[in-house]
Amino acid sequence: MWLKSLNESTDLVFTQINASPVDTNSLQMAFEQLTVDLEEVENCRVTSTRSKDKPTYNFADAMPSIIRAKRVIPTVKRILMDAGRSTGDTKPPKSSNDYSRRIPEMEITPFSGDITLYSSFIKSFHLKYDELPIPKSEKLQHLKRHCLGEPLKIIETLDLTDSNYDLALNKLDIQYHDKEEVIGALYAKLENLPKATNTNASLRSTYYDIEGLLTALESHGQNLDLFPPLKDKIYFKYPNWLVHQVCGKTKPTIKDFQREIGLHVKLRCGLQAAATAQGLSPSTKPHSTTAALVTSNATSKAYNNKNAEKTEKPKSPPYCVYCNQQHYSAECTVHTTVTARRSLLKNRCHLCLNKNHTKAQCNRNTTCYYCKQVKSHHSSLCLRQFPETPLEKPEKNDGSGNGKPEEKPDNGTPHTRMNSFIQTHQGAHCTAILTIINPKNNRRYQIRTLFDNGSNETYISEKAARRIGLELSKFKSIPINVFHHESPVTFSSATTSFIVTNNADFHLRLRTYC
Repeated sequence: MWLKSLNESTDLVFTQINASPVDTNSLQMAFEQLTVDLEEVENCRVTSTRSKDKPTYNFADAMPSIIRAKRVIPTVKRILMDAGRSTGDTKPPKSSNDYSRRIPEMEITPFSGDITLYSSFIKSFHLKYDELPIPKSEKLQHLKRHCLGEPLKIIETLDLTDSNYDLALNKLDIQYHDKEEVIGALYAKLENLPKATNTNASLRSTYYDIEGLLTALESHGQNLDLFPPLKDKIYFKYPNWLVHQVCGKTKPTIKDFQREIGLHVKLRCGLQAAATAQGLSPSTKPHSTTAALVTSNATSKAYNNKNAEKTEKPKSPPYCVYCNQQHYSAECTVHTTVTARRSLLKNRCHLCLNKNHTKAQCNRNTTCYYCKQVKSHHSSLCLRQFPETPLEKPEKNDGSGNGKPEEKPDNGTPHTRMNSFIQTHQGAHCTAILTIINPKNNRRYQIRTLFDNGSNETYISEKAARRIGLELSKFKSIPINVFHHESPVTFSSATTSFIVTNNADFHLRLRTYC
């Protein structure tokens, strides 16, 4: 009878604990009943084997119920103490020096399939559950509760057994614990970050997003300074005016650049907070804070140097001559081609964009930010950065046959066959306009190609590949040997393929990196 009562009171306590919210009055009553039942069951133990009276139950069979009841007692006491309830303990209260610091319960963020977060998730799970005196089958249930989406689909059909817990961990490790894929995913995240705007909130968010990704890459053994394209990608995530202000005429390392950006963001946010505290409405102009920073720095220099004759003048906000908005003319998204921009200049100089004089009359030694040519053109008119027709309109197939181009294997003399349709372009590099076919839809495109005799692979920019509609594989980190580096440099790259044709009898499928 007492054993049945103990099981019922234990079940009632578990029900009260799992209720949301917990009713402390009902929990305390159930706990008191559990204490009485547990005491009676333990007192029914047979003390002598010679006793003529047979026990009403086998004490060995009662042990699981006793252990289950005793295991829940500390949890109930903690809940009741937090609610200010008495737990029935008769021990004298401890002095203030006897209390130990209570460690808060670890919160685990559910894992939904982001491979870059798996390592942190699984380590947090092991820290919380590995040392608990619970069976592996129960740990498997907790693991399912902390997984969402695709990870949950992998393990949700497993029965709650001890062996299946190890199987579930193994399956998740196989799917999400690939170091190379993690590195590739981190580079892809950095690539897909949106470019920051001129607002403090956007600059701050972009700075911390990049800082977190760079820290993660370093933790995986990536040497950031050995990856030259990464620096340009990070520069591109910030507005051009900010990159010019931080870098000047030099190209600092990634760490130095991020440190300067962090200082700039903190100063801007500090000035904005000070203006708000003084009851002033923060200016919506993107460079008003920058101008204030420059003025403050110039005043400080003049104060510290009594012999200073000139102080630095505040920079005026950028102004686009094409769309009359407050951003640099090279960043104009309304008029994107050089032809459209030139048609809007009219009586403006094509070198400095100022009025009332021509390029021949301009006395400025302006250097293009993109191609570094001196006194040739303004940065917003650079054909290298803003090509007129980077990708021509697609040409539909002629409809003959099934519409699919005939693919011919490489016969060892592709250069002889290609000479018939490559239009060479004289310049610093050998380039040509090639006709390529997207295998997915059989549509033809013309694309500018650069020939590098020292390269063993073929590459296409991600922008061009997506614009053509090529199918890209999953981004992964790949080692590439580059000049001035003894060891290979790791890049984040996907693979794709297209067909090169001469619009006649030649078709060659190329597999490329993106």
